[in-house]
Order: sequence, then structure tokens, then C-alpha cells
Amino acid sequence: MFMRPIWKFLICLSLLAIFVVAGNVQTQESLRVVFIEERDLQMASVTDNGPDGLTRLAAIFQQQGASTGFIRLDDPIPEDAQVVVLIRPLRPLSPLYLARLWVYLEHGGSLLLALDPVGQGGNPDAQNGGVDRLFGYEYGVRLLNGLIVEPWFTHESVRDVRRSTIYAQPNQVDHPVIQPLVDFDVPVMTWGARNLRAEFFAPYGTAFGLLYTDGYAESNPQIYRAEDPAPLTPNIGLDDQGRLILGALAENTVNQSRIAVFGDSEIFQNDYGLAPIPGTQIPLHAGDTVLAQRVASWLLDLPVEDWQPLPSSFTWIEIDGTASDWTTQGALTIDPTDDTSILSQNVQQVRGFRNQDYVYLQIETAAAPDHFARLLFDMDSDVNGAVDRTLSIDAVQTTFTEGDQPTLVSDARIGINQVIEVRLPLRVTGAGGTISRLCLTTARELAFPIEPDCIEDVSVPLVDQKDPAEMQIADTALATVIANSAVNIRSGAGTDFSVVASIQNGEVVAVVGRNAVGDWVQIQTTRYEGWMNSLLLQLNTSVERLPIVP
Repeated sequence: MFMRPIWKFLICLSLLAIFVVAGNVQTQESLRVVFIEERDLQMASVTDNGPDGLTRLAAIFQQQGASTGFIRLDDPIPEDAQVVVLIRPLRPLSPLYLARLWVYLEHGGSLLLALDPVGQGGNPDAQNGGVDRLFGYEYGVRLLNGLIVEPWFTHESVRDVRRSTIYAQPNQVDHPVIQPLVDFDVPVMTWGARNLRAEFFAPYGTAFGLLYTDGYAESNPQIYRAEDPAPLTPNIGLDDQGRLILGALAENTVNQSRIAVFGDSEIFQNDYGLAPIPGTQIPLHAGDTVLAQRVASWLLDLPVEDWQPLPSSFTWIEIDGTASDWTTQGALTIDPTDDTSILSQNVQQVRGFRNQDYVYLQIETAAAPDHFARLLFDMDSDVNGAVDRTLSIDAVQTTFTEGDQPTLVSDARIGINQVIEVRLPLRVTGAGGTISRLCLTTARELAFPIEPDCIEDVSVPLVDQKDPAEMQIADTALATVIANSAVNIRSGAGTDFSVVASIQNGEVVAVVGRNAVGDWVQIQTTRYEGWMNSLLLQLNTSVERLPIVP
């Protein structure tokens, strides 16, 4: 039998009368969602509609029927507050306020808390501090001190939040908050994140880790020094390594209170995670918006069927090989001949389309496809009437070949079950409306190889949608576009080269190389590959660390 620490009860008893009386006085307005603001702590503010503000987060709560308001740390928490929101305090919370929070949660309240790493711009609650002890014991969520570091990070990128960009992946847990991101393989953009610990078995609660990234968390605060900073290197026994959790939910099984804790506050801020595409209301980072909406619904304890639908203007197709979410989307190409007697490799028809980022294909065979199925494509990527690229995809890997050099494609996906479903980035397939040739074969090693079943001229018409997973290129540095207007991607390192495309401020690209001088960098997106002037990008690495591309 676990015993709760006595200090909590002592603080609670000393404050309970003040809390109840003050709460009863607050009768002018019923507040369901209360944002905490405190200028001394430089917290993100719901009254600030600037880049660091929380007005878009407040709008998400309002769209779900909640009224919103704010109080200071010295104010009592209103009795009717269903959710308290505390984003980016840059100093530790006082014992007095922690006691108020504890009393509020003991009465079944809910809390959204986002704390940035210790040392990166501030010194919020640390490991073994008051917040950590309260939530660790009651809910199984522990704060850790590390800054999650990618291999290409530099001291400049760890000191600058906007350059500390990392894509966090949805954790494979059975929880409605994270389920769409798991189903549709959608990452969440973070900026300067700290890691947490989520313990499924805790004395009074059950915690679920929502987001993760693989790597290590640098715990030495001396990495932020401007002069002679400590090296960025994993230290065995000091720095957490492996799968790092940076977002968690927990529910207290005794009082049914709920908490959502994140190691990154920018997920919820106006011009970071909740920024729209310039000139539109479409989310720039669909994963961040969906996460914020579903966390808000869960904290408000709304029935799942009443949660906000997934944002429109996006393609929501799960690459699982079931085809249940396709309806009649895309164009149908029928294979007119039976080219093989092996039913699992006999292509009957292909349904396909392309959005602004990917080509989607659904291949139906005469019998359930073999899980060792391999698809081979002939592509006319530059739409000049001639095949210039071949592509191979199976459950193990995807490669394309242009000339003699095969290249891995980390952001392609395949699902094999009742049908075969495929998602391929446009930078590989090209933006044409037809795949010249598609063949189905097997990845098994056979003593007597058989001829693949092929279908010609597969139609992939354009639909007016974006993809929620706008960037899935793995194991590479990232950069964010910084400009007042659209900027050009060019075919080479200089303004004399042709324009490949233009992209908007705030978009994220993968950075794969540079020219010898370092004033131009080679980038990739799902749609394009080309070159950009390095002055137009905020890199989460240094240009000097990129490989030189001839």
C-alpha cells in the first residue's frame, strides 16, 4: 500500500479554506478553460496573438464549446474551471501554486502543461522538482532535464529554439488522442524539446507516452554557454538514450483528474505548431493541429464521437492494405489481360491519384496479395515522353534508379493485406498524370523466377489536397524557410539556374548537401529536389557540416 507524502496534505490543509472561499467569490463568469498568465515567468500568453501567443490554442477550445479566460498565479483557480492551461513558464512554480494545482486536481480538474528544456531560454521546473514529484507520484509522468539532440545539431542550433527543429513520431499506443497520427503516419513538429518519462503502472494513475523520437537527450546545461560550451555528445549513465518520450497523458484512477504534459511548448504556440499556411486557414503542420485538437477534447472529457473532425483539404488514407478509406477516390485503370496464373500476383485493376505531395495507388489482385509482393515502376519524371527513372518498392525498402545509381526513398510507404496500397513522394515519381508502367512480382528468392504481371499507363489525376505527412524524409538535417514572400527552389546552386518551384515562409525542407562555398544548400521535400540560398533558411545544423555536392 502506497502512502501519499505528508507534505502534500500539510500544504493542502493550509490552503483549502482559502481556495474554497476565494473560489466561491469568483462568480462573475463561468470559466471552463483557464489559461495561467504570469509576466514574471514570461509564460506564453492567451492574450498575445503574436508568434509566441496562445490565441489559436484558445480558439481550438472555443470551437469545442468551451469558454476561455485567464488568471494570474496569485489568483485562485475558479471552482468551475474544467481545464487549466499552463504553457512555457520559464521559472519553477512556487510551492504555494503547486499546492493550489494539487487541490484543483484532487477535485477532478484537468491540466495541460508544456515545459521547455532547462537552460534553453529559461529555467523551468527540473527533474526532482515540485512538478516532477507531484505528477510522478500521482500520475506516473516524470520530468527529465535533457534537451533532445539530433546528430547534426550544433551549439548554435541548441541555443536557438527556431533552429532546434525535430519531427516527433506518434507512439504506437491504443489511445484516441494519438490514434489518427498513428493510423495515417503523421509526425509532429517540435522546437527545442525535453524528454519525459511515462510510467504505465503508477500508484494512482496510468500514463501513456504519446510522442517519441530516437536519439539522446543532452543533460549538461553548459551546452548553452556562448563561450567554451560543453560538447554535444551522449554520456553513458548521464544522458538518456534510445526512444525518448516528449509528450504524455495520464489519468488519476482515484479522482478521475487528467493531465497532458509535453516537453515542448512551441507545439501549441501561434506561429509554431499551430501556424497556418500563409494566406490560408489550412494548418502548416497538420500533426500539431490534430494533436492539439484531440488533447483539448480529451481534457474537456467530450465523447469521442463529438471530437473535431480531421482538418479538411488533406488526404486521410491509411496505408494498411485494406482500402476501406478510399471510397471512389482516384482514377481506375483496368488490366485487360491475365498475364500470370499465380492469382496473388495477377493485377486486376489499379486505382490512383496524386495530391500536392504524394502519389497514392491501390492495386487489386485476383487473390489476396503475397506479403512478399514487390512493385516495379517505370517513370517519366520530367514528363517528356521517355522513361527516365525506375522504382522498386516492397515491405523492406524502396529504391529508385536514375542512370546506374540506386537511391533509397525513406518516405515511401507500402501496405499489403487485402490489397496493396502505396504512397510515393512526387519528387521521385514526377508530377505527371500517368505512370508509364507498373509491374507486380515477388521479393522472394525463387529457384524458377516468373515473369511479373504488368499494366501500362496507370492514371494518377491530381486532387486539390495536401498531405498531412508533408515531410517524412528520415535521418537528415532540417531547415525552415524564413522570408516575407515565396522563395525559389532552383535546379542548381545559383540564380542563373532555372526555378524548380516556389515555397512559402515556414515550410520545412530536408537539407542534404551544399556547394563548396556554402552559400547554397541542396534540399528535398516530398514534391521537389533542388537548391536554395542558405540565407533564406534556418538550419538545425551548420552549413559547414553538410557534405559538398559537386
